Amino acid sequence: MCKEFLRFHAEILAPLFPAKPARRFIAQLAVLQARLGVLNDGAVAAQLMAELGGATGRHAYAAGLVTGFATARQATIRPRIIRAWEKFLRQDSFWA
Repeated sequence: MCKEFLRFHAEILAPLFPAKPARRFIAQLAVLQARLGVLNDGAVAAQLMAELGGATGRHAYAAGLVTGFATARQATIRPRIIRAWEKFLRQDSFWA
């Protein structure tokens, strides 16, 4: 919730400040949000697969495929989230 709040307000306030720093800030925030979204998608997929019966039952094979895909994406995205977060923290706020 907080990250959406920050981006929403940054986009509203951006026209009041120099364009280049505002665009850069919002672009870096968008990258961070997208990468965090992949992590969230994996958590949601795992929960949905558990609700469908998980590793047992009629949908076990499909649930295993979805869970495996989501887990693999989560594993590869974590280092990219850290890099995006560190890059985001290094930049100045455009309103400062």
